[in-house]
Amino acid sequence: MEILIKDYDMSNHTKSVEHVNARIKSIDSALGKLEKRNYDITLENLEEHIHDMVGVRLVCPFEDDVYEMVDLIKSSDLLQVCHEKDYIENPKESGYSSYHIIVKVPVSFKDDIEFIDAEIQVRTLAMDAWAALEHELQYKSNGSVTKRERDELRECAQEFRRIENKMLTLKKGLR
Repeated sequence: MEILIKDYDMSNHTKSVEHVNARIKSIDSALGKLEKRNYDITLENLEEHIHDMVGVRLVCPFEDDVYEMVDLIKSSDLLQVCHEKDYIENPKESGYSSYHIIVKVPVSFKDDIEFIDAEIQVRTLAMDAWAALEHELQYKSNGSVTKRERDELRECAQEFRRIENKMLTLKKGLR
């Protein structure tokens, strides 16, 4: 992923990604996700229903960079795109925004290559900040957020979006 990004940035004389985070979901977390969705705990259900055992997050400066990275991922010969959700155009009810892509990634095992699922999230700095703050508030409240607090979080997401759009307009004016 990082090689794709560096190659793109060098070709376009830009810095399209501020930082990249990657993680492997813990077994406890994956099993908890199966239980929450009322699936039996089996290897087959893990493979069929958990598509984010490997997760990568690309955090971009601006929204147009997000869509450039999405196009780069989709055009990669190394990745097979399985599913995508554009929560930027269609934010979640909470106000959450990001672009999610489920891909199959080739992984070499001994003399064989297998394809494993990975989730790539692409978002802006502002979207990442809002998501981190919202997660912290949800965690501190043990998930018991009132309707008024949910409405305020949604308003904060809209304010982040307004500022982000203003910054994008400034960026385009400076070019």
